[in-house]
Amino acid sequence: MLTWARLFVFVVYSILGASFLATTGVMAWEFGNNLWLDFASVYSHLFIFFPTLGIVALVAFYVPSVIFVDLYWRRVRFGKVRFLFGFFVVAVASYLIAGVMLANPRHGIWENAPRVLAADEGDPAGCSTRSPSCQRMPALTALRNLRSVSRERFAFEGLIRDCSGGPKDALIERAHEGQPKRFCFASTPLTSPPLLQSDEDCCKAQAKLISTVQANSTSASTRSVTSEVHALLLPLKVFFLLVLFVISILLALHHKKLETHYRAYMTQIEIGLFTGSMCMLFFPLMSQAFLQSSDVLNGSVGRGTFSLVVPIISLLFMVWVLLIGLFFYRRRTDDRIVTIGRFVGILVSNIGIIKYNLLVSIFLWALGAGASETALIALVLGCLCSIVLTLWAMSIYTRAGRKAA
Repeated sequence: MLTWARLFVFVVYSILGASFLATTGVMAWEFGNNLWLDFASVYSHLFIFFPTLGIVALVAFYVPSVIFVDLYWRRVRFGKVRFLFGFFVVAVASYLIAGVMLANPRHGIWENAPRVLAADEGDPAGCSTRSPSCQRMPALTALRNLRSVSRERFAFEGLIRDCSGGPKDALIERAHEGQPKRFCFASTPLTSPPLLQSDEDCCKAQAKLISTVQANSTSASTRSVTSEVHALLLPLKVFFLLVLFVISILLALHHKKLETHYRAYMTQIEIGLFTGSMCMLFFPLMSQAFLQSSDVLNGSVGRGTFSLVVPIISLLFMVWVLLIGLFFYRRRTDDRIVTIGRFVGILVSNIGIIKYNLLVSIFLWALGAGASETALIALVLGCLCSIVLTLWAMSIYTRAGRKAA
């Protein structure tokens, strides 16, 4: 393989890895020990996934990426032009997609400066401690109550309000006096026994919470430093996701060229694709966990651009994993292995479909709003072990390939 291809991928992936660590690092510095874990857990798809599993995916995809660059630079017709053009298109697409997401009027509580959040006493001021309910709870209190509840229960579906006010289903009678009351994080302090509210009152409180957070996120004087860093580095996160998609798809399409020119590296490619794809499967699940947290805190009308496309992202990841599976199957000639693989794939797919909500609820509890320090430490240690094992396995097959050559 070309030496410059190794260096090119190493530099690009190092920049991506540093950007993953930077956003979470700045948030930990800005909000301190008392707040950063609350934000990181609720918004785990941003602040936990990328600096942990995202870096493992970068390490795992290093060899496949180097092979991809070398393949297009030397083995594909007009490969140099196609590679440079594709790199440019992915970079521009990343910038544009990030721009659309940043233009979203919905903002996270972490986008408010720490001093603004500390000064927020709710509406009316101090109501969270003096009265049984508020017109709007302080943003931090609402977030911390969400964290407390999520540690005790797996799912939030029954607590999510639909405040859209749109036309109702003509086949379903609209509830009036008998409308059930539920706990509302946006307006009710967490007490025992819990105080319950109607959907109408909770929707008003959620609207107030959304507007307050939005106002403090759009003003430069009340906006957090973390939000500025996030806006600057978000295109790199999008670029990372797009690159892994493109590389995996094109490697599957060019499997014959890989078998012909890179036979000694095929096992390393398989190890990298398998480890990387397993890590990336966490992203849609953590995104769905965030969506549940966001819905129960802000209601369905509080969804931003990212929240609206989470189901599409989950579907794309399923298609992506199937393409990687296709890459593996094409290399296996043993009918028994293929049959067993298909059976396991169908079984896992059915379990995933039937129990998908359960998986999301588990992620919400373990690596989402309910995540504890112990769970995050275990995740970090697991990621470090995965990196070591992946590099060790690749090094073994690299030496074996050189001896065979």
